[in-house]
Amino acid sequence: MLFRTIVLLQFIMDACTVCIAASIPQRMATPHCRGSYQTPEIGRSLRDRDSISLEAGSLERRLDSQEIRNRKWAEQLNEPWLDFCPDDCEGYSQNNNYFREDISKKIVNRVPLSKTGASRNIFTLPRDSKYKVNSSGKTYKGDDIALKFVDLSKPNAACEVVSLQYFKYFIDAGIVKEDPGTGVIVMKKQPGKPLHKIKAWQEAPLKQKLAIYHKVQSTVCSKIYDWIQRRELLYSDFTPLNILVILDGKGESIRLKSVKVVDFGPPGVVETKDTPTPQVFEQFFSARWDFLWEPLVVIPENERPRSACPALPK
Repeated sequence: MLFRTIVLLQFIMDACTVCIAASIPQRMATPHCRGSYQTPEIGRSLRDRDSISLEAGSLERRLDSQEIRNRKWAEQLNEPWLDFCPDDCEGYSQNNNYFREDISKKIVNRVPLSKTGASRNIFTLPRDSKYKVNSSGKTYKGDDIALKFVDLSKPNAACEVVSLQYFKYFIDAGIVKEDPGTGVIVMKKQPGKPLHKIKAWQEAPLKQKLAIYHKVQSTVCSKIYDWIQRRELLYSDFTPLNILVILDGKGESIRLKSVKVVDFGPPGVVETKDTPTPQVFEQFFSARWDFLWEPLVVIPENERPRSACPALPK
């Protein structure tokens, strides 16, 4: 019962804590759209109690209905340089190839990454424990991994495994013997918190707060465009909860230490037909960033930078 509950809760999750690696193997072509797909239920984040508005009244103006936001989430990916087909991903209908080994005993002592928010349904293991991958013999420290439960009745459950393999932070996958319908993905854990949940950023002066925000935006833009160039894949689900940040200092001395992107489940990773120019990509990225971030972090119009991606070639 516990495992079924975890799987049901998983459907509304926005993020999982994993890390990004530097290389990716050759990617195979994906077959074309097989059927219908319901876009992620992103509308619930509009009512997040941690919403931060730096512009009075602007948050309420952006409270579109969930139906409208779900439709727009997918419509933004209908770009000529993208091969967006939500229900088609490499690994589709291949759950049996990846979820075979019973790993129940390895994860008995799992602990939630957080007791609140999206991460309450992502687990890790105690610091003094070990996780051994039987196929490779490699052993990981317990608190260096993240455990994500997936519903194996979904034919695209294995798509996230394939994406994790491409980005080199997949560790293992298996089943829960007590509940054959539940799969577990084991991946590398990445430290950090969503920007809007970091107290030091919340309490920083407006000037420093905006500077950190714009730096996070620019860093994410550069990362994603680099992945497109090297991997022919677009990471499209860069919501505030999927961007993990580490900051140093506080007040006027606050600075950005690291930015990591997490959650590579379908349909967040999209194949590309070709590489867009930096200008075309920046236009896409800027519009999608505003759409995904503004329900939680609202920036005044007059404080927006000229470019969301200043590091891209002009």
